[in-house]
Amino acid sequence: TLHAAIGIVAGATVGTTSTSWLVALTGVGRAWFPWFMPVIMIGALLRLVGKGRWSDAGGFLAGFGLLLAGLNILRPVMAPLVSALGLLDASGTTLGSELALLAAGALAAALMQASAAPIAIAIPPSS
Repeated sequence: TLHAAIGIVAGATVGTTSTSWLVALTGVGRAWFPWFMPVIMIGALLRLVGKGRWSDAGGFLAGFGLLLAGLNILRPVMAPLVSALGLLDASGTTLGSELALLAAGALAAALMQASAAPIAIAIPPSS
């Protein structure tokens, strides 16, 4: 029904926005990234042996850890492509450069089937 479709679209929008904020706030590429591996393990164990909410929390922890692990792997792999396309040098101050950045982001999101991945690639690495 239309009512259900509106709920699904709204939920997908909130999920996409939340994922992007989590990626931006956790600082993909930081030196403390290896600490997420134990989080994945604890989450997987909770998911397997936990009951009810503990199992759900374990699924969240494992999934979030895997998301960050995947983005951490994806960033260095995509760096040569980003550099070759000259996206790092695009200023975004002219209409042409803004449209080029928009097209690159849309293409990356379509190819990766995720909107958080292009955001993670666009965020400069921090120490």
